[in-house]
Amino acid sequence: MEPPVDLDTLRALVREILRDLVPAGSAGAAAPAPPRIERVSIDDDAALAAFVRHLLRLFEDPAMREDIRAGRHVFRLKGQAPAAASGGVAPLPERIDAGVLSEAKVIALAASRDRVVLGKRVAVTPLARDKARELGLKLERER
Repeated sequence: MEPPVDLDTLRALVREILRDLVPAGSAGAAAPAPPRIERVSIDDDAALAAFVRHLLRLFEDPAMREDIRAGRHVFRLKGQAPAAASGGVAPLPERIDAGVLSEAKVIALAASRDRVVLGKRVAVTPLARDKARELGLKLERER
């Protein structure tokens, strides 16, 4: 016999799916674009200084500045695994215990995390699962 469906979770899932399909404020508008990921390599002080100069140039453009602030343009280290091969510490995974994981939440999480731990009561929308795969965000279900 299957366990009963939690109606609150089901309602939240339907709301989240509808929000993903029809963004607020405009019917038929396109879904938000995935963030632009710029890979950077910082091996020494000179590379760090060059990156800072690059960032300052990007901030001169108001649209780019807003994209960076809003997480639509993110920076990732080039050629490193999540647990930084150089002995660095990977960021702690985000933990979500209940509710719905949407595509928008995945985009926001992927900017700062490599992995998300999902509690047993978390529903994941199909768009969120696809976006996590596309952005390299690992979703781990709690056992």
